[in-house]
Amino acid sequence: MSQISHSDWNPLVSSVQGVLTGWGQTHSSYAVATGNTVNHADWNALVADINKCYTHITGSNSSLSTVATGTKITQANLTNASATVTYINSNQYSIASSQYTQNTLYDSGYQAFSPWSNYYIANYNINWSSFASYNQFWNAGGGFYINLSMTSSGTSQSQSWVDLFANMGAFYVLPTSIGQQGQTWSGSFPQGTVGPLNGFSTTQLPYFRLFGQDSNYTNNYIQIAFNTNGTQLQMQILLQDQHVGIAGGFDQVTGNARLVVTQRYPYSNPIQSFTVAGQSQS
Repeated sequence: MSQISHSDWNPLVSSVQGVLTGWGQTHSSYAVATGNTVNHADWNALVADINKCYTHITGSNSSLSTVATGTKITQANLTNASATVTYINSNQYSIASSQYTQNTLYDSGYQAFSPWSNYYIANYNINWSSFASYNQFWNAGGGFYINLSMTSSGTSQSQSWVDLFANMGAFYVLPTSIGQQGQTWSGSFPQGTVGPLNGFSTTQLPYFRLFGQDSNYTNNYIQIAFNTNGTQLQMQILLQDQHVGIAGGFDQVTGNARLVVTQRYPYSNPIQSFTVAGQSQS
């Protein structure tokens, strides 16, 4: 079988390099010059890069293997490599559980609400050290999970919010999806030029909204929205009370609420900080 030329080889190398660069990782493979054929060293370097990507996505190496000195690299080798690179490109925002670190980014502990009856808003800033760090975090499969919980002070509406928090469960923010328990954003999730959460200067991402289940409070809802400027993700959690008054009087929301944010980060690229930017209620 014939050996392969630079025109067949270089696009494959470029594709793998692009994925690794997007993750903030180095590569071993390089293009070959015009008129040159691919040798065993070129092949082995590409296999190393492919396996780096494949392990990141699946947790194990691909079926490709290195070859001995002097071995000819043929179209059959190229076909096998092409199929694996196609898989890598299609799954480049995925990451195997063995390839990331997970820890608690923020835990507010249970904090008492001052009684409110209209809305409660909490704003948070999630920060990265640079645009490159922010971009690589998402490209390589980073993300975080939001858990809200509440204890009731005894009013029927407060208990309804306890139930609504429990129904929301773990809310996830991942490279290609945002939502909870199989639900996703009310709008389409934007895709960036390099990574899904990249390049949205002062642009409001679609919000997530979950309504109450109790028959008296079906108009109440939790809303979570994000805005990003390239190094900071601004998160707003809105608790909106817009239920119709019920017999027996006016019931405010009281109790203790807790927010826990857990991050998962690839390589050594965690979120730099998570800060409270302000709270308001009415």
